Amino acid sequence: MSGEQRKRRRLAMTLTAVLFLGILELGEGELKGDYSKISGIIIPGFASTQLRAWSILDCPYSPLDFYPLDLVWLDSTKLLSAVNCWLKCMLLDPYNQTDHPECKSRPDSGLSAITELDPGYITGPLSSVWKEWVKWCIEFGIEANAIIAVPYDWRLPPSMLEERDLYFHKLKYVYFLVHSVFATSAACIAL
Repeated sequence: MSGEQRKRRRLAMTLTAVLFLGILELGEGELKGDYSKISGIIIPGFASTQLRAWSILDCPYSPLDFYPLDLVWLDSTKLLSAVNCWLKCMLLDPYNQTDHPECKSRPDSGLSAITELDPGYITGPLSSVWKEWVKWCIEFGIEANAIIAVPYDWRLPPSMLEERDLYFHKLKYVYFLVHSVFATSAACIAL
């Protein structure tokens, strides 16, 4: 699927979700209504969340070490120059899904965790995930606090997501928060 097809698919899904919420009306070929009442929760797809280092890892034979909050997924510089260290931060134990003893990684938070996986002049456009969709929402006048990303550690199975990160409790809380603040149902968008 090409990038243009993905954009069209996202746009169609978003418009469908918005129309189902009953906030906007389709009339005379254009959408009419109050965009400030729209709210949405984004659950990113597989490998669509930035992961950050949550420990210090000294990488021998490389000028690049890993420090807390350093980008791990997807930092192309560290991936190409410190492969062994990068793998320690990325791979989980295959039996119990725990982190490597020397390096721990956790999902980033907020919209910045899902817009571009590897921000940069060259790599940014190549790793753009939700950036165009968020820009589109801004153009329509949707409030910044009405779009909430709920990133997760995509390396874990669902049971471990809840056990280690309390992910589903957090997701339930976010949905409750959006519902109580905006007094409407939130469109939950997951790709």
